[in-house]
This record gives sequence, C-alpha cells and structure tokens, in this order.
Amino acid sequence: MIEPERVAVASQDVALNVLTLGARTQAALVMVHGIRDVAMSLLPVAERLADDFFCVLPDLRGHGDSAKPGNYAMPQFIYDLHRVIEVLALDHPAIFGHSLGGQIVAQYAALFAEVPRALVIAEGLGPPTRPFEGDALARLGMERQRLVAMMETPARGRALPSLEFAAERLQANNHRLDAEHALWLADHGTEVAADGKRYWKFDPRASQLWLSVDSDTNRARHRAIDCPVLVVTGGLAHEYWTAQMTVDGWDGRYTEADLAGRLAAFKDVEHVHLADAGHMLHFDAPDALAEAVRAFLS
Repeated sequence: MIEPERVAVASQDVALNVLTLGARTQAALVMVHGIRDVAMSLLPVAERLADDFFCVLPDLRGHGDSAKPGNYAMPQFIYDLHRVIEVLALDHPAIFGHSLGGQIVAQYAALFAEVPRALVIAEGLGPPTRPFEGDALARLGMERQRLVAMMETPARGRALPSLEFAAERLQANNHRLDAEHALWLADHGTEVAADGKRYWKFDPRASQLWLSVDSDTNRARHRAIDCPVLVVTGGLAHEYWTAQMTVDGWDGRYTEADLAGRLAAFKDVEHVHLADAGHMLHFDAPDALAEAVRAFLS
C-alpha cells in the first residue's frame, strides 16, 4: 500500500486526522468511511483512483486517529466534512461516502448544494425497510430501546487479546476477507492505549449519532441534492443487515419497490449493483468499486 500524507484539520475543538493521496493539482475526491471503520480502510480504493484524483480521506470524529469527544450527532459529522473541504480549499470536489459516510455526504450535499460536483453513495441508503417501521407504536418502542442502549454505551469496548484476534474478528464478520488483508486492516484499525492493551480505533459512543438520524429527513435531503449521484449497492449486503439487526420476518434485502423508491428521491441518479459484494464494498470489491467511481466521474 502507498503511504498517504496526513493533514490535521480543526473542526470546532475537535482535531480531525485527514489522509491525502495523489497530486494536489488533480480534481479532488473526498472519501468518507462508515461507522466503526477508519479512513485507511478506503485506501485500496483510493490507490486505484489516485492517478486521476487528489483523494482526501478524513477519519470521522470518534474514529481512527481523529479526536474522540464523546458526543456525536449528525450535524457535527456534516460540519466536520464542511471543515475538511474548507480548510483544504477543495474546489467543487466529488464526494464519496460508504455506509454512514454515505448518509453524511448526502446530507452535506443537500445543505451545501453549490459545493459538490458529484456524489457517490456506496451502501449508504440505510437498512432496507423493516417490518416494524410501518407500526408507529412498535417503532416508538424500538426507538426507546435504542435511546437507552446508545446513551449507556461505555467509552471503551473490551480489550483485544492480540492483533491476530482482531484480524480474526474482521474475517468472522466479513468472511470474504483474506488473512493478509484482514491483518492489515486490524493493524490500522486498532491501537495500543496507555494501559498497554489493544482496542479498536473507534469510540463505541459514536453510535449515538443514530439518535439524530431518521429516514424521513434522509429522503427529504436526497430530494434536495442538485448534483449527479451514483448509488452503489452490494448484492450480498443482506448478510450484514441481518447480522446487525435481528428482526422476525425480515431477510435484510431491499424489495424492488423499496430500492426504487429510494433511488427515485434523487434528481439525477445512476445505480451500480455489485452482485458478489457485501455491505463492505471496499473490502470485497475494491477494483469494481473504483472502476464504477471512475466511470461515473469521467
């Protein structure tokens, strides 16, 4: 892997770690990772695009080598992206977001419509509609459980016994990862803390941000985006959703109508479906993902 350069960006009082790759004179492409991930995990995709783009990969607040302030809400993540683009003086960048990153960049593009020249949302439309979402009382009960669980999340997860154990956990959750790639991801996605123990490089409390996200707001923001949008989905993403959320009678797949309705919210949209990739597209299909991005942006 090519070693990216690092830039520090201040967002309010939060120090953000930002990786850059490629020539500064090239068109800018900002790449935003998802929750419980790190910017370095997008490097295999950025490397394939760096001949054509100046790739900018920020670690989200609470993740990677960015500061972990302990409180997290969607407006803060949107503002952080604004600060990265502002401080690095990026002129009409293309913006890519995976998973949570896809939701962040979509909301940013709605609020700062004059900035992005194009948007790529990779597995960032949120989970497929679940059965309880049509039942207001059931939905309220789920939201109550989520509120309590997320606000009581501890500041640090369990220590990892070894780097190899971390790599094995990544492979267990992403079974198409080979051992070498998993070890590389584990090395960049964990750190040894002051107590001498190894932990994941994300603040578990970052899940609080889901309390400030709802599908109605997302859809309204999607309708407000003016630039062209590429949506990339993975044919095996249901594996991720059913592992994350156990819901009776739900298979973790979009129905044709559900996906079509989400895509229809955008004014100018293309859709690429990577049939053999799961939710972690950049793990499973970095070549295909990079080629889809390049084709769209060119």
